[in-house]
Amino acid sequence: MEATTLQPLKIDRTKLKTVRNYAVQCGVTTTQVYNWIKAKKVEKVEKQAKKEGVMVPLNAVGEINNTNYVLIVENGKLKLSEVVVAEETNNYARVTSGLATGSKVVARFDYELENNQKVTIN
Repeated sequence: MEATTLQPLKIDRTKLKTVRNYAVQCGVTTTQVYNWIKAKKVEKVEKQAKKEGVMVPLNAVGEINNTNYVLIVENGKLKLSEVVVAEETNNYARVTSGLATGSKVVARFDYELENNQKVTIN
């Protein structure tokens, strides 16, 4: 087995490109670098936990005796539905339990409305 002597790296200054003000010798194209960075960003997004639930207007959620509720319209009547709010933003609440797919949520909770009260949707 022959011993190999490592030679110092010779940089051809004519092949240097500037990327964000750093001089580099390119062994790959800028497109390849871009695609690699893009793939890493996608990996990062995919690793984040998916947030389950439904976003409803924050004003749609009312609190009665330390329990969260929304008013939904079902068969022309209001129904008080207990919900679990996982998080809130300035304008929305993420509800993870208590709402079925396709539920019609009243946009603003009104404490004067009653369970089973008849309503008309315009």
